[in-house]
Amino acid sequence: MTGFEYVLPVIRGIQAEQEYYVTMCPLGILPKLFPLPNYTLEPQQRTQRRINKSRINKIANYVLKNPQDYVFGSITATIDADIIFEPLGEVAEERKLGRLRIPMDGSLTINDGLHRRVALEVALRENPSLCYETIAVVLFIDTGLHRSQQIFCDLNRWGVTLPSSLTLLYDHRDQYGLVTQAIVKQVSLLQRLIYLEGNTIPKNSDKLFTLNSLY
Repeated sequence: MTGFEYVLPVIRGIQAEQEYYVTMCPLGILPKLFPLPNYTLEPQQRTQRRINKSRINKIANYVLKNPQDYVFGSITATIDADIIFEPLGEVAEERKLGRLRIPMDGSLTINDGLHRRVALEVALRENPSLCYETIAVVLFIDTGLHRSQQIFCDLNRWGVTLPSSLTLLYDHRDQYGLVTQAIVKQVSLLQRLIYLEGNTIPKNSDKLFTLNSLY
């Protein structure tokens, strides 16, 4: 023990009969709180994939171009340390709210959200004022390498890429997409023939084209 520690305001929850914690982390301390993985280790000894630099740049540009309406989901991480949770009280909801003390000689490892963490660090260099904003962080207790690897696998197992047509339908930043939607709204024939929710038309559908094909 170094005698130094992080103290985070958290909400305590239960999942799979185990405690976990949710906090809000200022973007400015993300790099300090979550160092990058050691890529000299063999893949079977790590709990994360290698960083895709092109993906980092895309995410960073997204933040920089949309500083007033970017959106990020939570980062998920595991804590390998002897932590102490101090509840605000002993009555009802007070038992779930409190402070989490994490020794600085412990380690925090990102299991989901590594690209977001690195991209935000890149964006901060261009726009330092972002350091005062926050991102949600979900913290699980690290019970070993296998558990951390399983968390990474489970969190990424169910991810599904959105169909291009549905992305176009919901994306209000793509100017060509907005033009495409405006054309569909103005042409009644297209309204009847365009399928909006997928890249392929269902077998029994009476639609003839997808929104993506019109785009």
